[in-house]
Amino acid sequence: MRPERLTLYILSGIVAALVSWDISQILLELARNISGGTLPFRPDFILLPFLAFFFAISMVATEIFLSNPTRYRNNFQTLRSYFFKTILWSAIAGLCAAIFTFTLYELTSLSAGDVKRFVWCIVGLSTGICEGISWRSRSMEGLTDKGNKRIKNTVLFGSLAGFSAALIAEKFSQNTSFSKEYNEPFGFLAFGLILGALLSFATSPTYQVALRAGEGIASINQKIIDEEIRSGMIRDLPKLKPRGAFQFVVEPPNEGANAKEPDVIEEGLSIQLPNGQPITIGGGDDDDIYLPEIPSKCAEIRVKFPYAKIICHETSAVELFPTLRNESQDGEYTLWHNQIITFKNPDGKEFYRFVFYDRFLDPQ
Repeated sequence: MRPERLTLYILSGIVAALVSWDISQILLELARNISGGTLPFRPDFILLPFLAFFFAISMVATEIFLSNPTRYRNNFQTLRSYFFKTILWSAIAGLCAAIFTFTLYELTSLSAGDVKRFVWCIVGLSTGICEGISWRSRSMEGLTDKGNKRIKNTVLFGSLAGFSAALIAEKFSQNTSFSKEYNEPFGFLAFGLILGALLSFATSPTYQVALRAGEGIASINQKIIDEEIRSGMIRDLPKLKPRGAFQFVVEPPNEGANAKEPDVIEEGLSIQLPNGQPITIGGGDDDDIYLPEIPSKCAEIRVKFPYAKIICHETSAVELFPTLRNESQDGEYTLWHNQIITFKNPDGKEFYRFVFYDRFLDPQ
């Protein structure tokens, strides 16, 4: 798992915890002023719904933006479509946790620590459910066994985060050198940190580094092949170097161009990139990915899991979109999920586009 992913999840959890604490304290103070200094209800009726909401929306947003790090506008549109659903789900979960708190305090002899562990588990569980439902509706794996396992993991890890954070908060409350007024905010902070860390592991995608063939690489059908054979003018087609080191993620059907040349690259096919081995791309006979009319060895991709870099030997023949880093002096760039790579010949008449994926089986 990439350290950036873990860091972003932890930061999202911490920010959500601090924001929910600050807003709930403002509302509680306002309620005290209105009611003459005493609250007419338990603070949990404000604290828990806000905690559940901010945890849920922050984790859903983090997963959406990490799934498509180069599609900012699309990510905001996706997040907007889930925003009100997340408000509803998290508000219900927060209110249920608050009601359970009231019930357990009034009708049972459980200690304050036991009650906190129980209701924080509910908040963590609800966060896992919100994140899992959001992911399932967007993912190709949503209805598979792997998808079901992922949702179970988010629910389990969310509950575990709540339980662990409650234990930590209880330990600090027993420490006489630790000021009591900081017990609750510190517990929220620990909750956010642990929740972010555990959900980053629970939601870690299935990494499979690949290039998907796009525009410029036509899909070949049998009629075109037959016509070219009759006319004697058979086109030079993009293909993989047949040495066994490269393969398509899903092998194409044994028909059309692939019946005679199984390594022909067609639009929509994805090339799995091996780890620890340089992959040359260009129009030379020795290039691993052969593209007609493109300069020989115009680029090279090196995969060192979970990262991949592209070295552009012919900078005029290679374009990256978007370019997430400052322009490299040596033509070397780090590739990112959903980044588009275009290879073209000097006159611009021939071009081939590929989309780079480093989590091929997750939401596209």
